[in-house]
Amino acid sequence: MVGCDAATNCDDRSFIMAICPNCHTMDKGFFAPKCHSCNTEVGFIEQCLTSLVWWTTTIVVGYIILRLIFG
Repeated sequence: MVGCDAATNCDDRSFIMAICPNCHTMDKGFFAPKCHSCNTEVGFIEQCLTSLVWWTTTIVVGYIILRLIFG
């Protein structure tokens, strides 16, 4: 990982991000043991299951919407 100074224009979103299962922020580090927003510990299995459910739901809902629009 590359460190950034405040004076540089560094994109902090270049890391793998995930959703926090407790406060539902989208910028929790995937491998981080704690969420920086709500300061709760998130286990690795809980993080994997939450991400799996989030992305599966997003894809299924998107598919249903596209099927309704384009029949």
